[in-house]
Amino acid sequence: MLEYFSKDIIKMLKIAIVITVIVLLAGVILQIKALYFACFLGCLVSVFNIISLYRDCQRIMYFPDKIKTKVYSQFFRRFVIYGIVLFIVGYITQKYKFGKLELNMLFCGLGLLNFKISLYLSVMFKSKKIGDDTV
Repeated sequence: MLEYFSKDIIKMLKIAIVITVIVLLAGVILQIKALYFACFLGCLVSVFNIISLYRDCQRIMYFPDKIKTKVYSQFFRRFVIYGIVLFIVGYITQKYKFGKLELNMLFCGLGLLNFKISLYLSVMFKSKKIGDDTV
């Protein structure tokens, strides 16, 4: 499956998966429910959304008809997924008394930002690599 993705997307996926594993291990080792439940779930959805965003961009490039409706519908779909995940975290937290609601929602939101963090880190690694080559 990875052979269909560009090198930059593969690098972002690897960084996002490493962050996801670190969050899970840190949560389990430190026994912090917000990390190993909410943040981990947010990170998983973020990894799924990296793949979804890339596939949506590929579809738009290869099928340019009705671009505007496709872009808005896929954008809306990804944010609906974010909302569903936040709802699930809130529901499980309240129903099963699984930690504090505010803390779980905050950590789930941070997990959903995994895509942006991996994008920033991949750009940072790329700029350091370019800077080292020019010296």
